[in-house]
Amino acid sequence: MLIKVSNNITILLDTSCIIAYLLSSKEAHMSKVVSLSKAKKVTMISSHLAIDELKRSIKQHNIKKSKYYNELVIGRFIVWYVHNTTQYEHDHHKLQISSRDSNDDMFLSLALLSQANYLISVDKDLLILKSVGKTKIVTPKEFIENLKK
Repeated sequence: MLIKVSNNITILLDTSCIIAYLLSSKEAHMSKVVSLSKAKKVTMISSHLAIDELKRSIKQHNIKKSKYYNELVIGRFIVWYVHNTTQYEHDHHKLQISSRDSNDDMFLSLALLSQANYLISVDKDLLILKSVGKTKIVTPKEFIENLKK
């Protein structure tokens, strides 16, 4: 099925999604999400805080042990990600809402600030919220399914 997308759709990926994409050969839905961004069919949102968390997470010992860990591929993705996302500066300490995991609050703050259409995550602490402001919190699969409608 063809996915018709307007580049007016803004998305925010949390760290769990990106790591799942980078460390799995089977994460087809995230591959589609990244492809849509590379084709400029959606606008990806990020921040220095989110990128710093991604870089810290990638360096963790258990991540490096993954059989799909490839430093060159990960490095190239991070460079692409930094240069191809719309960057926002935010203070996640001023939130009225919070996640069960305070490390996820930066993504809630960024979603509210950027007014992203979707926060894409595989993190149950975020997914349980369903939305923040006007931003829907969905899995990569749900995002792709929403685009097909």
